Formats: sequence, C-alpha cells, structure tokens
Amino acid sequence: MSGGRFRVQSVADGSGGAASGSVGTLEAASESNLTVNKKENESKIFDSEGLLHWSLLMTMCSIWVISASFYWLLILTDPGVMPRSKTPLNDFVEHLETKKIERYCFTCWIPKTSNSHHCSQCDKCVDGFDHHCPWIHKCVYRKNLRFFVLFCLTNLIFDVIYVPVLINMIAVSWNTVGFSQTLSDHGIMVLSLFFSIPHVIGAGAITYTQFSQISRHITTIEIIRNSRAQQDSDKLGKKKFRSTSPTSASIYNPWEDSPSIKTRVRNVCNLLVFDRFGGDEDGVQP
Repeated sequence: MSGGRFRVQSVADGSGGAASGSVGTLEAASESNLTVNKKENESKIFDSEGLLHWSLLMTMCSIWVISASFYWLLILTDPGVMPRSKTPLNDFVEHLETKKIERYCFTCWIPKTSNSHHCSQCDKCVDGFDHHCPWIHKCVYRKNLRFFVLFCLTNLIFDVIYVPVLINMIAVSWNTVGFSQTLSDHGIMVLSLFFSIPHVIGAGAITYTQFSQISRHITTIEIIRNSRAQQDSDKLGKKKFRSTSPTSASIYNPWEDSPSIKTRVRNVCNLLVFDRFGGDEDGVQP
C-alpha cells in the first residue's frame, strides 16, 4: 500500500516537474521572440527607408516649431504704434507754429513721417508701415518685417515638404486598398490635403511678393500709393506718373530703375541677416 502511494507521488512529482519545465520553456521562447521582434523593429527604423521617414518627420517638426516661434514673436512684439495726442488742439497749434508739417493725421492728431501710415484696421498710426496682416491681426512694419518674412518662408518650406509626403501616403494607400477604403481609413489625410494645396499656393504667393518688394526696397503701402497716384494722373490726362519711394534715396526710383541681381540679393540678405531694410540705414540705395 505504501509502495503504491510512493509510485503515485512520484508520478505526480514528475508531472509537476514537466509542467514547470514547459512553462519555463514557453517563457524563454517568449523572451526570445520579444528580443527578435525588438531587433527587427530597430532594424526597420534604422534601415534606409525607416531613416528617411524619421528624418522627414524630425525635419517637419523642427520647421513647424521655428515657424510657430516667429508667429509668436510677431504676436508679442510692439507693432510700431505712434502714440496719440492727449491734447489734440494744443498740439496741433504747436506743431503748426514750430514744425514744418507735410502730412498730418487728424485721427491721432500727430504729424506723419514719410514712412508712417494710419491703419484703418487698428485705427492707429504706425511708423514704418508695410501692411496690415489679418492672419496675425497686427500691422507689419519696419521693426517686425524680418520676423514676418521668416514666418512666411518657414511656412512655405513646411508646406513644400508636407504636401508631397501627404500625396505619397494617400497614393500608396489608394494603390493598395482602393479609393473607398483609403477615404474611410485616412479621411483626415485626404481632407488635410484638400486644404493644404491652396495654403501652399497662398504661402508661396505671399513669400514671393515679400521677397520681390524687399529686393527692390519698397513696401506694400508704397505700391498702393503709387498705384493710386498713377490712376489719378491717368484720369487727369497728365504725363506718366513718376514717383520716388519715401524710403529710398532720391538717386534711386524703384518704379523706373530695375535693380541688378546683385543688389536684389544684397537687399534680401541685409534684412534677413542684419535686419536692415535695403540701404535705409545708410540713407543710400546702392
């Protein structure tokens, strides 16, 4: 009887040992599979295709952060507002008696400089005015012009990278599962592409316009003034209107004199690198 119990106990112990051995084998196999999968994933990340994807992602994120930084610099910096007069009539009389006034703002009751303009959107006079930007809801003027141009440029660079990547991803999915399934699975990407195409066109147009004006050393408000003066002269039947930009020296007329490529590049570099608008600080347009 005792011998039977001993045999049963031995069989039970053997079964428990086999089960423990099986569990241990399964755990070892699982750990081995995890290690293999981890190595495979790492190899996918760091192979040529995975490295390209990560490089694009990091580049786009970096450009987005830089663009957002320029945006907040525009939002938080002083828009160049000229303070209104607190005693309008007294100041007006004093200005008439003591100063030679060519242009005067009767809304702010202050003399205007050659570069200032009363913004109808902000209802304030802005020194070095270029234009009012509805996207930042502030005026772009001489002191924040560089931030605005860099904001437009980084936006354009981001779009130029983002749109082709988006098109490629949608095209791969379309070829694999068809248009209907792509629209169902990646509807947000398709919608993003729909809005991104006009955005990249607009960003390109604004960036090109700004670089063109900077290279010629003129501002948006000067173009508007010159266009209005030209129309008035045409209506009166006068000769072709000739205007010299207020921000340019008298020896240079941006409406008639076409600057050389070297001058255009120098004007752009002066603004982006040294925060100088053409030859404005020197008083001479090269």
